[in-house]
Amino acid sequence: MIRNNLAIILAERQIKITKVSNDTGISRTTLTALVQNSSKMVQIETVNKICLYLDLTTNDFFSFIPLDVYFNVYLGDIDQDQYNATHLIEYGLTGFMNIETKQKKFILPLVGSFINAGPAFKDAKNSQLYCSMKLKDKKDLSILGKYIDPLSTAFKIDIQNNLISALDNEIQEDSKNDEITFTNGIFKTN
Repeated sequence: MIRNNLAIILAERQIKITKVSNDTGISRTTLTALVQNSSKMVQIETVNKICLYLDLTTNDFFSFIPLDVYFNVYLGDIDQDQYNATHLIEYGLTGFMNIETKQKKFILPLVGSFINAGPAFKDAKNSQLYCSMKLKDKKDLSILGKYIDPLSTAFKIDIQNNLISALDNEIQEDSKNDEITFTNGIFKTN
């Protein structure tokens, strides 16, 4: 996994994105995406400007760990028994956490649920939506611990954001309720 350290560097130096944008000509949108590590691509010219401005090397700007983590998530059907008992709309979730190193690949099964805890109406504006996932098999905790525990908090947050993104994509694609949105780890209704 590769990530940039711009958020950490700016925080340590107490420099605001607005100042960097003003001084370098790089848009706030681009800088915000870099700070959040949500950008899929970054132009070399942008990295060059930032490194010159902050007096960094590319080794200072980027961090690399020889590990890749990604998720596959699948939304199931509505749990009709749960709905009949509680009027909560609950979908089952299944998925996989894939951990790849140079030598090995681990596929850890996940289970979870996506719950609409608000009024059970498609046009409800105040629904509360919850999503949770966990490892299906507790013995996989040792694998998870071996590879994830040593990582920096920043990389752990990136992995969490990868899961959130996978959940968001699956729910947006397969959910019949087009009123659902998912931003910054929080489900909302429009």
